[in-house]
Amino acid sequence: MSLTIKQRLASTKKPNLSQIVQPQYKHGHPITSSGSGLDHSSPQPCPPEMMFHSCTPGEVCEVPLALRNRDKVPLQVKVTLESSPYFQLVGPSDVCCKVPPGPSMTFRVLFTPRQNKDYFHHLLCTTEREEFIVPFRAIGARAIPDFPGLLDFSVCRVKCSTQKTLLVGNQGSSYQLSTQR
Repeated sequence: MSLTIKQRLASTKKPNLSQIVQPQYKHGHPITSSGSGLDHSSPQPCPPEMMFHSCTPGEVCEVPLALRNRDKVPLQVKVTLESSPYFQLVGPSDVCCKVPPGPSMTFRVLFTPRQNKDYFHHLLCTTEREEFIVPFRAIGARAIPDFPGLLDFSVCRVKCSTQKTLLVGNQGSSYQLSTQR
């Protein structure tokens, strides 16, 4: 909660490949990938991490998620989203789909926040060879006080108090101002 929205988004600009959670082996033999190594998943999620920001409580935010088969053989893919009151998967959910090499399978992820706070969840993708997760991050609204950068008291008498009214705009969060002598 201490980072601003710009700081959070700046930290996620570097694209990363989804990390394999559990390699799958059939008949006790490791499966070798024909198109990619086993250090990252062969179906590539795009985006690799789902980010939701500036969502209003009670309103639905929608982001597409594509799984592209980067391998040279068709892959059986099962996509599972754990039960959540905030996130919903629209598309072929909890079913196995055969994805041919090259094309992508597209889902829609719906996010409905109830409060202005951060939310975290994930999607589990299972293929014949591996399981990997796609994390979801929803960044709640941050307090952004809007007040002038400079206060000019012009001419003030010595040993007399001077007051100036300051109008501060705020988006519903509490804050505290302090000054130094």
